[in-house]
Amino acid sequence: MENKKSYEHPKSGVFYMVPDPKKPGTYTITSETQEEGGEDVAHLFLFDHVKKQLQSRFKAPVEDLDAYTGVPRGRIIEPRDINGDWIIAHGDDFPLDTYRNDIISEFSLRDAFDLGKVRFEVDQHEKMSPKERKEVESALGIEYTSTGWKKIK
Repeated sequence: MENKKSYEHPKSGVFYMVPDPKKPGTYTITSETQEEGGEDVAHLFLFDHVKKQLQSRFKAPVEDLDAYTGVPRGRIIEPRDINGDWIIAHGDDFPLDTYRNDIISEFSLRDAFDLGKVRFEVDQHEKMSPKERKEVESALGIEYTSTGWKKIK
């Protein structure tokens, strides 16, 4: 009897690329997926969890940080019809090539990707706000770069 791989249904949702000080310059993905038929998920609601991660990781006082567009982020958008593609919208604020497979796995998009039904698109809405980016950098003592981030204090 042949073992057949079961199809894994992709998930839509939002994600943040959270700086990981244990491995300078790297990120971990923090996400929230939308369950089928559920309410839309939003970065704003996930940011409270991200702040707790940042506070724990960097031992930084970020409780009052209200800069949810100051951390690299993205969104997984379902196809508009049965023949459409899943879209991974991102702000081009982190090294996508390094994290492409992690994002695909996080949202169960491997099967769709293998079928050529996943597109990566830069989306202005997902870009970090320069003002909020500076707030996060200042609070954490880091600087975002095109290849990741670096500690500056």
